[in-house]
Amino acid sequence: MKTILKYIFRSLMERKLRTLLILSVITLSSAMFFASTSLSGSLVKIQMENWRQSYGYADIIIHPDKSSPSSFFHLNGAMQYLKDMDYVIGEVSGFGTYINHEGSETGVRLKGMDFDQLQKLTPLTVAEENGLYPFAGMKAVISTRTAEKFRLKTGDYLKLEINGNMHRFNISAIVRPAGPFIGEADAICAVVPRSTLSSLYNVRGKADMIYIKLSNAEKKQRYLYLLSQDYKRYTVEEPFTEWELKKETDRTATPVIIVTVILSFMCVYIIHTTYKIIILERMPVIGTFRSIGGSRLSTNCILLLESLFYGLLGGLSGCILGIGLLYAITALSGITPSGQLTAVLNFKTENLLYTLAAALFLAATGSILPIIQAMKLSIKDIIFGSLKEKNTMSSSGLLLGSGLLAISLALPFAIEYKQALAIYTLCIPALLLAVNLLIPHILDKTLSLMDKCLFPGISVRLAIKNLRRNRNARSNVSLLIIGLSSLYMISIINTSQVQEIDQRFSRTLFDLTMSMEKTDKATLALISSLDGIEETLGSYYTRRTQVEGKEDPIWHILSVNEKFPSFFKIKSSQGSDVLNTLNSGRSIILTEALRERLGVRLGDTLTLKFPAARGSHLYREYLITGFFDTIHQGEWSYALISEKNFREDVRSNFYGKIYIKAKSSPEAVLNMLKTQFAGKKPQIELAENLKAVAVEANAQLFMILQGYTILTMITGLYGILNNSVIGFLQRKRQLAIYRSAGMSRRQLNGMIITEAVIQGVTGCILGIAAGIAATWLIVPQIIKALSIESSLYFSQAPVLYCLAAAAISLLPAIIEPVRQSSRLDLVKAIKCEQE
Repeated sequence: MKTILKYIFRSLMERKLRTLLILSVITLSSAMFFASTSLSGSLVKIQMENWRQSYGYADIIIHPDKSSPSSFFHLNGAMQYLKDMDYVIGEVSGFGTYINHEGSETGVRLKGMDFDQLQKLTPLTVAEENGLYPFAGMKAVISTRTAEKFRLKTGDYLKLEINGNMHRFNISAIVRPAGPFIGEADAICAVVPRSTLSSLYNVRGKADMIYIKLSNAEKKQRYLYLLSQDYKRYTVEEPFTEWELKKETDRTATPVIIVTVILSFMCVYIIHTTYKIIILERMPVIGTFRSIGGSRLSTNCILLLESLFYGLLGGLSGCILGIGLLYAITALSGITPSGQLTAVLNFKTENLLYTLAAALFLAATGSILPIIQAMKLSIKDIIFGSLKEKNTMSSSGLLLGSGLLAISLALPFAIEYKQALAIYTLCIPALLLAVNLLIPHILDKTLSLMDKCLFPGISVRLAIKNLRRNRNARSNVSLLIIGLSSLYMISIINTSQVQEIDQRFSRTLFDLTMSMEKTDKATLALISSLDGIEETLGSYYTRRTQVEGKEDPIWHILSVNEKFPSFFKIKSSQGSDVLNTLNSGRSIILTEALRERLGVRLGDTLTLKFPAARGSHLYREYLITGFFDTIHQGEWSYALISEKNFREDVRSNFYGKIYIKAKSSPEAVLNMLKTQFAGKKPQIELAENLKAVAVEANAQLFMILQGYTILTMITGLYGILNNSVIGFLQRKRQLAIYRSAGMSRRQLNGMIITEAVIQGVTGCILGIAAGIAATWLIVPQIIKALSIESSLYFSQAPVLYCLAAAAISLLPAIIEPVRQSSRLDLVKAIKCEQE
């Protein structure tokens, strides 16, 4: 036992390249496993931190809605429960215009709140302060970003125009960007005393937002009910729900997990092929050990322990690399609108333990079959090195591969997608495994066909002959298939998303969107009359409408009138006249994603449940007259009904969305509207900003996925390099015989290059084919399961990427054997098969 352990350790040190290969693939795979399993928690934390820019650490928020009698209300209803609450914080918000010394204007979001209360809500770091306390009167707090941009310091005055009047606020503190100061892309933020701002708006003692943190979070549901009774005509809710968190994070986490599964599959394959060579090299020592009384069990336990040693080292280094990888992913995913990186690491000790277990599992899975195969040999076979490999051309491999291929392609269409995300995810590696099982048969048929063709030159003929039953060649083709299929899949999805965003925003014909409280027809007419505005569209809007008999609600319903087509181009399989169907009876059109989610067809009816007076509900039956691609990026659960039906059923007199076409600069119109309606807290977005945010979010996601794909290709490159080195060592005597028989060095190199080209072309074709099958048959089902409304578009660019990647990946299969053959000692190579 001691002798064989010593030999194995010495072999590890001597075979540094192979040891590095196994450790590298296990490290990369376990690092990606750690990052992907920890990613969901980290993304949840990032999203929570982003939302806390507005809501802090509050458990409950209270604010007006379209049915509220006023935009401002008293805090008395919440203060009566103060004994069970850590804090009850009231806020008055507004909007002003800052005019700098050069005369240019900048919008300012005003947050009226006591500074100590703001510190409880979202802790801030004070960089400078000058007379901050008592925080009362005409004082203001700004961020360091604003101070640097406008060259302001504590003690200076911030001149703001509020409701048409000029006011001077003394800058009493400058804080680091956090909380309300994070999102300052469209307008800067200034915190002023609540009493001051409420006085300027003539709403003393009131607030338009209440933040509540409970002493015991388990009582949240109870106080949601009690407070909703005290504030019956206002919205009492959680800042965000578990469903919203899951919806926001699944879009990023799921694709990363899919790529990780593919890399793990490649890792097992590389370890499997490498361990076969390890067993071949160890056969003489294993035979000696067995001949002197060593049992099969003890011998193979030692070999398995060696593989577990690889797994342990790779797993430990993978944990370290995985933490760095997780940091990079969350940094890219957590970029704020102002461009600041928000990297959050949120993982548990269990994630590290799971990663170590996964690394050990990968190492054991990759090595167990060669070890079992060696265990079945007799001592005579081992001593004479007659390890018989399983015939990969057997009919069982063909049947298994064909069956697995059929199942992986058919299963996504045979099961309900709502509950099948994990199954869809596993169908992709199952498809790759099926193709790899079929490779020996495909490669053999390809070479047979090529052998019948009259190719000129001895180099080509010998190359075709040498590739027959060449396990290293098949391994290279397998690695190319895995890497190129994932590259094609990710590239197609990326280019499709970019094209989808462009097309979606090309169908929006407005410059700005606007929403604010109490926007009725008179307010809309006032907006339309302002300078710089060409045309407006007011649409009624309601959120989260329950559907009788369906688990999922309709999250967004928008009203449609005669002006709607001039602001939106609807893309529908029923044609451009689909909007006209809304004018007949109670009709509704749904997004394509919502159609799949609800499982409905054209002509079906839906019973919608609308809120009515005194807590009752109004049920209305709607006929589905069409389906369309969503008009708002990222919002898949959308429906359109006529304005007449909306007002009768939802009974709302206030518009939820206003779409604006600008005559002049949209930025100037935005600032004008925020100043004009500062007291109503307007939420205004530029259409071009909405597109920029969508493009940036897509770029961040696919930067992560493409990085993972590159890691997969690098791992495959390691495997191809390993196979090339091993293949040369195994064929050293054969190559020497070729040279001694009269083959020139140029002809020999030509043969090696031809072998690599055949492998590359075969791997590239099969890789792209597998990528096409996964992309167009499995990925759409995954998109449906994630409730993402997106289409896939064909593009030639991914094919070119795959061709370039295949060429780069096969360079080791050309360079290393050519380099080794040029230094080949013919006499020594012919004399001994192995050194």
